[in-house]
Amino acid sequence: MHVATEDQIWELRARLLATPTDVATAKRYWDALGNLNGHDVRSGRDVVDAFGHAALQSDGGAIALSSAYWELFNLSGEGPRKTYLNENLLSAIRRARHRTPGSDGDLLQWLLESVQESSVR
Repeated sequence: MHVATEDQIWELRARLLATPTDVATAKRYWDALGNLNGHDVRSGRDVVDAFGHAALQSDGGAIALSSAYWELFNLSGEGPRKTYLNENLLSAIRRARHRTPGSDGDLLQWLLESVQESSVR
């Protein structure tokens, strides 16, 4: 993986702000945060910042958001929390879940169940 500099992060962030529903740009931003000056600085807030708008617009965006959260969970133990996922976003993920079969659907279901579990604790 390419080591990203702070300048590259700012450039990618500007691109993301200009095209917030573009999953490919969100993914580049997410990946860059995973290797900022050789360190993974990603958090749940970054998942939503990177993929939230895309998740509101498309099932593919919701899947990308869930995938990023799964990656974060496997690397750091930080799972999805309702703190970062508002009701509009959760509704979009639920709709995507109903339309998405297979492993992508399972990933969306994992996110929804994780949020529900975290709000019970």
